[in-house]
Order: sequence, then C-alpha cells, then structure tokens
Amino acid sequence: MRIVGKDNTLWYFGCYGFDDLRRIDTFTRHFEITPEKISIFRTDLIHTKAINVEKPKIPAEPKRKCIGESVNKKWKVFVRDPKLSVENSAVQEKSK
Repeated sequence: MRIVGKDNTLWYFGCYGFDDLRRIDTFTRHFEITPEKISIFRTDLIHTKAINVEKPKIPAEPKRKCIGESVNKKWKVFVRDPKLSVENSAVQEKSK
C-alpha cells in the first residue's frame, strides 16, 4: 500500500489482515490523508532475482589450548581466544 502524505511524503505499508487495515485507516485519518492519495497493490506478484554476491569469508575457528586440568582429571580448562571454557572430561570422553 502506498500513501502520499500532505507534504508529498510517500509511505509504504505491508498489509497482512484486517487489523492492519484498521491501523492504516486510523493513521490516514489522523494525518488527514484523503482516499485518493492511497494506492493499494499486490506485492506477492513482484518477482526478484538474486544478484551474484561473493560469499563472505568465514575466518577459521581459533584452536583450543588446554591451560589446566583438575587433580582428578574430570575437568579441563581451555582457552580459545577470546573465550574461556571449562569442560567435563568425563562427558567429553563419552561423546567420542
């Protein structure tokens, strides 16, 4: 939907149901926009074509470095710049 305001401002609205129509009706009355300044058109029939855009380069994930381990060897502390994680070794072993 296209609405031309008093100062020739263009407003475009998507309308998906009756509640949207009611809100647009309230908007146009509030700003004293007359019906001849409102155009309704379908957008579901507008076809677009994607342009060739280079895919963004994803940086390689930094390697993990173990900086500590619990005495009972159940917990390890890893750093992966800039993150720090504490992992349960027993859980890691079961998932392998």
